Amino acid sequence: MHLSDVFFQYLTTLAGIPPDHLKMLFTFVLAVPLARFYTMLPTPASRHIYGIVVSTFILTGIFSLYKGIVHVLASSLITYGLSWFLRNQGKVMPYSVFSFLMLHLTWNHINRQFWGVDPDSMEITGTQMVLVMKLSSYAWNVYDGAWEGSQQEQSEHQKRNKLEFVPDLLTFLGFVFYFPGLMVGPSMEFKDYVKFTDLSLFEGEADSNGKRARKSLDSIPNRKRTTLYRLIAGIAFFAVYGALGKKFAYHWTFDDSFAVLPFWKKFLYVQLAGTVARTKFYGAWFLSDAGCISSGLGFNGYSKDGKPLWNRCQNIDVRNIELAPNMKVLLDSWNMNTNKWLRNYVYVRVTPQGKKPGFASTMITFATSAMWHGLYPGYMITFLSGGFSTAVGQILRRNIRPFFLSPDLKRELPYKIVYDVLGTFFTLATLNYIVLPFIILNFWESVTSLSAIYFYAHVWIFLLFGLSMTGVGGRLQKILKKRAAVAVSKKEDGEPTDSVDEYLKGNKLTGGPLVGMNSPPDTPKVLKGRV
Repeated sequence: MHLSDVFFQYLTTLAGIPPDHLKMLFTFVLAVPLARFYTMLPTPASRHIYGIVVSTFILTGIFSLYKGIVHVLASSLITYGLSWFLRNQGKVMPYSVFSFLMLHLTWNHINRQFWGVDPDSMEITGTQMVLVMKLSSYAWNVYDGAWEGSQQEQSEHQKRNKLEFVPDLLTFLGFVFYFPGLMVGPSMEFKDYVKFTDLSLFEGEADSNGKRARKSLDSIPNRKRTTLYRLIAGIAFFAVYGALGKKFAYHWTFDDSFAVLPFWKKFLYVQLAGTVARTKFYGAWFLSDAGCISSGLGFNGYSKDGKPLWNRCQNIDVRNIELAPNMKVLLDSWNMNTNKWLRNYVYVRVTPQGKKPGFASTMITFATSAMWHGLYPGYMITFLSGGFSTAVGQILRRNIRPFFLSPDLKRELPYKIVYDVLGTFFTLATLNYIVLPFIILNFWESVTSLSAIYFYAHVWIFLLFGLSMTGVGGRLQKILKKRAAVAVSKKEDGEPTDSVDEYLKGNKLTGGPLVGMNSPPDTPKVLKGRV
């Protein structure tokens, strides 16, 4: 047993918190000052080595994950070898890398689930989940760099992040072992990491006085205040979870004493339990973001008023989640970097060239997200439910929301606030319901809990989804077309339009599958976030 184990066991007896949870909190906080040294080192190579050394210490010196670091190296080196030898073999390489990474991760998920690993213990699957994102995106970047087709067939994201060569092994391992994002992410693009370590991430950016900084330490804007804010906020969220996590736990919902309560009490309890459960994720992601900002990688240019932006690694937008008017806003703001990975490296990539992503791409993406999290039945229940709630949210946004806008869709009507308030209520009530199995994990316990609250969100999700299949959406669209006839005679520039259909399409009321979410236009967002 390490000396650190004795220390954390002692803290456990005082605080009643599992030792690996305390180790995780300690690692998050320790990463903030250690990350500061990244940009103080003289060369990119020294920064790569520094990250590898610190990550090795975290995995072995704090968590004693000696076998775990072997798994990390295996995933990394095999990915590197495949990207080297299969670089010119088309999509064989990225699909081979992705398949290997997912199978490797799934094997360790199986070990965790069926071989009696303590759920409160820290093992390597969390780090592997981050690696799947980083290494599979790297493989697609290499594929994009070897692309021999028309550049017009590549998206701006693909052009910006493509790698026209396989990097040297030290740079690659530095990318793998970037320690502020080692345990829970966020993931990052390989090119962003390279620009960070050679300081070109800060070169050429204009400051508030319009001056362009040199590629040196002088070019990095001050980040102490932003880092401190993220650090304090992260600790505060963990403090809330520590104080209320056991008092408002989802696990009481499958107890007989819960089942006999009146529905309104059970409903309120589920809302409180969901809100408290999220504070654990908020705390982890705020602290991880603090480490990224402290290192400098969080820098994302300047705002219009010349202030530095530190949101490159931001993974959460708490305000947009807790006050979300619809599922689109909520899911756009949750586990943001994982959503970007799912969008750019799963959803878009499984769509045939020249075609728009549709329902099949969406379900493949949700299935990938479920497998990525693990094999617990609770994950599958949550993500399948999330898929349908996303579809229903898009149906409502497309067919109901326009009735709360002016016919030309330019202005909100006075009673639009009713739509927004109801939207926030139903969005959060749905979220707190569908994440219940995600926390409980066990199938029968999840079903027992959901039945105790009468499957309330599933009822309204499938009711609305079923209504949409009866042609109600088409009839509502006809009403909207008649309503828009007043505004159809002129476009914004004053030129006559050809038809109501063209007018509505221009205002985004027609076209697109039911489950499109974000840029690109038909992009799903998937609820995730294992810590």
